[in-house]
Amino acid sequence: MGGNLIIDNCKIVLLDEVIKNGYLLILDGKIHEVGFGDFFTEKSNKDKKYKKIEYLDARGRIIMPGFIDIHTHGLYGHGIMDSSISSCEEISKKLLLEGTTSFLATTLTDSYDKLTKTLSVTSEYINSCAHKNEDTDIAADMIGIHLEGPFINKEYSGFQNKEYIQKPSVELFKKYQSAARGYIKYVTIAPEHDEGFSLIKYLSSKNIVASAGHSAAKFVDIKNARHHGLKSMTHFYNAMSKLHHREAGCVGAGLYFDDIYLEMICDGIHISPETVAITYKMVDYKKIIMITDSMSLKGQSDGTYTLEGSEVVKSGNILLNQSGSLSGSVLHMNEAIKNFTHFNDINLKDISDVYLIQISAMTSSNVARLLNIPNKGKIAVNTDADLVLLDEQLNLNLTIKSGYVVKSR
Repeated sequence: MGGNLIIDNCKIVLLDEVIKNGYLLILDGKIHEVGFGDFFTEKSNKDKKYKKIEYLDARGRIIMPGFIDIHTHGLYGHGIMDSSISSCEEISKKLLLEGTTSFLATTLTDSYDKLTKTLSVTSEYINSCAHKNEDTDIAADMIGIHLEGPFINKEYSGFQNKEYIQKPSVELFKKYQSAARGYIKYVTIAPEHDEGFSLIKYLSSKNIVASAGHSAAKFVDIKNARHHGLKSMTHFYNAMSKLHHREAGCVGAGLYFDDIYLEMICDGIHISPETVAITYKMVDYKKIIMITDSMSLKGQSDGTYTLEGSEVVKSGNILLNQSGSLSGSVLHMNEAIKNFTHFNDINLKDISDVYLIQISAMTSSNVARLLNIPNKGKIAVNTDADLVLLDEQLNLNLTIKSGYVVKSR
């Protein structure tokens, strides 16, 4: 089921236009009506049935689809690799506080036994959510699993454990997918190690997204992999072959091919502000996907921690392992959109409708299109009432999940 809610006096961001002053009628957790003007003026006083529904006056603020994060490992001391139902629950609940209403639980490279256990427990949680009571247990939807590793390149392993990296294998993937009860929806892979692109072909045949990442691939590798179903690039620019004037690499291919989506960590650390701005200027916004790549240390105080068996130092917004390499992020999705806006010198005092549409695409609708989720990522009749309420400065005020109001962090 879901909640019943009237959101009135709001600026509504649709896929291709913005309603300056409108309303949303939400019934049983679904958007029932998208309208212009004042709700009760349009419905007239005779519609007394609506007066029993919870009412939210948005006071002219912005409503757009809830954020969808396809790359998060955890937060606030809880990680997907904990292989724990309780960690899955806490991650799902706390993601709402940053406006994320749906996400892919993202794994890390580990032993076969550890990884299959994590996949089994995570899929058990996803199954249990089909029977949860939305009235008492409001949480972001774990819409599937992102398998980040083990099918990657040791040369660009980053924080991933080199010991357990494997060559891409259809048979091994099938075992992982069996443990995951079919919930793996997205796989990070080094295409240059996928002989004959057999795994990429298999993933494509099963409508699973193959994403190039932790990869030393050459431009031609990405070009060929794309013909066999490669759709995306994992944390673009990070842990992949760079753009060089004699070899364009993963980065050059990501910028060149219009139909490859680009995950981006907009924290100003993983990618410089200037690089974010250059990318936004060069490529179609419909291929950019904002992610957090957040670890369980997000929301924790500064200090030295053991993270997945490695010592990691958290200092402000930076996570560094003993070798001095970045070890994921502590980014929140609501911070990512503010950063992106700042990096691109967008004037928040007079933010355009076009830019609001683009931000909504990069945080939500692009993902929904990539993963083929028709009921999410847009504000339209019969879609899930998963929304965020932002003020004119793009600060997150409220999250709305299945028609229920959740306070922001």
